[in-house]
Amino acid sequence: MTVKTKQRILVTSLALFNELGEPNVTTVDISNEMEISPGNLYYHYRNKDDIVEHVVALYDQDMARILQAESKLDGLIEHWLFLKLLAEKNWDYRFIFRDFENLANKYKNIDRKLGRIQNKLNRCMRDFTVALANPDLHIESFPYLEAQAENMTSIFTRALWQHPTKTPEDYQDLLTNTCFQTLLILWPWLGPQDQRILEELSLNY
Repeated sequence: MTVKTKQRILVTSLALFNELGEPNVTTVDISNEMEISPGNLYYHYRNKDDIVEHVVALYDQDMARILQAESKLDGLIEHWLFLKLLAEKNWDYRFIFRDFENLANKYKNIDRKLGRIQNKLNRCMRDFTVALANPDLHIESFPYLEAQAENMTSIFTRALWQHPTKTPEDYQDLLTNTCFQTLLILWPWLGPQDQRILEELSLNY
């Protein structure tokens, strides 16, 4: 029962953070939503900072599991599907990216963890670029490869807020748009066939 309550607190907190925004949620809101006493909540977590830290740790663990498969991808379609899976996970923890910098500044203990998450995404985007670029263009010698990867990460984490999601169709459109906007930066580096595939994916998937 204790373990179940501890997990429920994190699940409930994440849902409230995503819906209302982390600054607008208090521990009283969380305990009221769960219909437990504040004392019961504090038995499991010292304060709201402790809850936020554990929620971010869950996201970090989820991302680490997904990113393990990145090296096995082959071709644009597999990279697209993988990117969509990452976008779904970011949406599950969207409060983190809604106000990434302020969150890092506010909670000093998770600043490094958020930085590591950002670095993981940057490395993923760099690997995407090297894997998908036309070999004849020798992308590895491009002096701004790291900067391009950082730009892709920025697009990837921010494109989720461009459109409202009131229906399941809106949600799928949002994921598709996020993947397309992210990979579009690679358009000049792609071969003609992959350019056509990317365009088709943006319209039909």
